[in-house]
Amino acid sequence: CMFHESLVPAKFISSEELVCDSPQLFAASQLRWTPLNEHRHNSDTFKPLFPMSHGYPLFRSELVDVKLLMNAQDIVASSLKYLYQDDLTVDYISRSDGCKRRG
Repeated sequence: CMFHESLVPAKFISSEELVCDSPQLFAASQLRWTPLNEHRHNSDTFKPLFPMSHGYPLFRSELVDVKLLMNAQDIVASSLKYLYQDDLTVDYISRSDGCKRRG
């Protein structure tokens, strides 16, 4: 399997199914602030990958092609995509209302 330009081994589960572990993100600096509704299945179609999403919030992400290779050379045509997203970080949590412990 090839994610963008990174080659990873495939594990055959059956004659109709295989599993590829996605490689580590190629470069965090290549992530773009993008709303989910801008991701498309391919550049030739207007069909959104997330049809019910909105323009906000923005996510640091990058949609890459996934290709299947035979013998690490012969590319099998595919329209598979994989969405890399930046790790979530929590900056602040505040409890203004809600359950209070009694004891």
